[in-house]
Amino acid sequence: MMRFGLGLTLTAALLASPAFAQQWRAIPGAPAGSLSVDTSSIKRDGAWRVFRTRAIASKSSVMLGLMAADCKAGVIEFRAQRAYKDGKLVKERTFPVAQRPKQKVANPSNDALLKLVCTG
Repeated sequence: MMRFGLGLTLTAALLASPAFAQQWRAIPGAPAGSLSVDTSSIKRDGAWRVFRTRAIASKSSVMLGLMAADCKAGVIEFRAQRAYKDGKLVKERTFPVAQRPKQKVANPSNDALLKLVCTG
């Protein structure tokens, strides 16, 4: 239980990092400005690369996420999400380890998100 609490604390800290430390880079192939990764947030966590994402649905609607990628396996995992509307937090979700949604990438070597997160 202590480990779960620590995970929630770390997730909240990553999502709430100061704006001046962020370096957002758009994902090639995504609609203009709709999906980007904070390259300054990419960190190793065992086999995973953990990073922050930003999805912009409209001028007033933004989704920030904490995701992880297993570069070798070609799997992307969702760890936490925050939705904002007109600058106000409207929804927040943190996924427990056993319930984190995962997505197997069909062609990892050609996936723009994996290329950005897994290189370097």
